[in-house]
Amino acid sequence: MPIYLATPLKGLNRIDIILIMAYPMSFLLGMVLCGNNICDSVGTLYGSSVLSLWKSLLLGGIFEIIGCIAMGANVTKTISKGIIDIQ
Repeated sequence: MPIYLATPLKGLNRIDIILIMAYPMSFLLGMVLCGNNICDSVGTLYGSSVLSLWKSLLLGGIFEIIGCIAMGANVTKTISKGIIDIQ
């Protein structure tokens, strides 16, 4: 079954289209997972009125970014060792 594409995507092959779709989906998945972690770590601070909503979101966001930068390479190494079969 042929795939009919809009004009801007006409010259791209399937791999390029998959990558174009994967980048925003990966970004959204990362936002959802980080949002879950932020709720676990700063939800208590907001719930007990120690911090306001914006301060708790800012604090959680800063530490999530630091965690991604500091531990992202280790997570990639762990997953590439065989947890997920690449082939």
